[in-house]
Amino acid sequence: MILKMVLNIFRTIPSLVLASLFVAIFGIGSFPGIIALSIFTFGLVSKLTYESIESIDEGQVEAMQSVGAGKLTIFRYAFIPQVLPQFMSYTLYAFEVNVRAAAVLGYVGAGGIGQTYEYNLAWRRFDNVGMIIIMTFAVVLLI
Repeated sequence: MILKMVLNIFRTIPSLVLASLFVAIFGIGSFPGIIALSIFTFGLVSKLTYESIESIDEGQVEAMQSVGAGKLTIFRYAFIPQVLPQFMSYTLYAFEVNVRAAAVLGYVGAGGIGQTYEYNLAWRRFDNVGMIIIMTFAVVLLI
């Protein structure tokens, strides 16, 4: 219960707020952005995976217990096949969110794609800005 509450807290704090906080602590650069996105992603993926674990089909576990399977075997053949596809889906989703968030975090000094975007926009290099936008769109679409 306490773990679930802590994961909820990590998940509810927006990455932009975390990045602003870490820029104030560590200064301008990529490190605050990486830390902010890592904490946000950990909270998001952990919370969703926790809910997936809670909703597994207990019938498979009980069936394996009834034939005398050990805990490791049950974990390998009943638990992991039910949780792994959802975990991978959540991880890819979080990666996609992080790519998009990296474009925004540069504006608070947290580095990433946004810092390059802001630099090119300040120098009125609109061809570079357009290419950054197109490549970000392509990467998110590909993910």
